Amino acid sequence: MTNFFRKKEALELLEGMHFDEKDLFIKFKKNFPELLDWIASSRLLMKNIEKLEVSYVYENEMRDDGRITTECNLGIYTKTYLYSIHAEKPTTDSPRGELYGVLMIREPNSGQKNLRDGAYSEETWKSILKQILKYETIAHTFHI
Repeated sequence: MTNFFRKKEALELLEGMHFDEKDLFIKFKKNFPELLDWIASSRLLMKNIEKLEVSYVYENEMRDDGRITTECNLGIYTKTYLYSIHAEKPTTDSPRGELYGVLMIREPNSGQKNLRDGAYSEETWKSILKQILKYETIAHTFHI
């Protein structure tokens, strides 16, 4: 029952964002319910989020290498950083799927750093989340 309320909070957070295309949110919710649930499971992360944005969702699209994938990119904005999270669902061509993040430093010292990557799994998400929380802790400690 607790998980339901966490997921509900994450949905409310996402629904509160202004998307250029509302169908992005609907596609994200439909295709990546696990990722939404993983985000909702971290109250510390949700506390630091200023903006959560779905950049794109591709459903069953053919990539240049011939694979059919369902993938998305999610922007998690905090006061200091933008975390770009890329997720690719497992398929027969790619049974593990893919999940990775990139830390992008916002003004005044722009730059980027790769975060953990691995299979599309809660374990990989937790590794990425640990890094995000580490960067947020450092930013708040030193008032970056």
